[in-house]
Amino acid sequence: MTTSDYNYAEAARRHYADAEHLKSDGRLPGADHFYGLAAECALIGMMFCRPECQKLFASDGSIGERYRAHVNKIWSEVLRLFEGRKAGGYFSGLSSKQNPFRDWHVLQRYHSNAALALIAVDRHRDAANRCIAVLEKMERDMAKKSAQGAAQPQAVPGSSETKDKGTT
Repeated sequence: MTTSDYNYAEAARRHYADAEHLKSDGRLPGADHFYGLAAECALIGMMFCRPECQKLFASDGSIGERYRAHVNKIWSEVLRLFEGRKAGGYFSGLSSKQNPFRDWHVLQRYHSNAALALIAVDRHRDAANRCIAVLEKMERDMAKKSAQGAAQPQAVPGSSETKDKGTT
């Protein structure tokens, strides 16, 4: 991966913080919109954290065409990627069969306030929060593995480690 402007985890946290601010101000349609964007960014960030998913990203860090969609479309597909894989229990609180964003759509940003079903805001908020929590756990675990890998001593030619293996 090359350095890029893409940072899915940072975007997820930013959209979630914006949603919280809007919700606390009673602006529920805007909050609901940002909860969906936050979950979407977190889901893509989860894929970015997994070595087996790196092939789904371009060299600049952008997500490939298949997953370039909004949360209502990619929720189940992204979570299905991890079913049956050794995923370390990350996804136990998230289900590919129960998409909490099934009633969310990015085009709702054009709807009148009266047309929006705001009863889903809390469900969307909870799901976005769970997605970000999973992503942050994955990031912490990746950082630990990276630090452990960097701390592993390398065998020096001629040392006792290489002599024990029959080489000099």
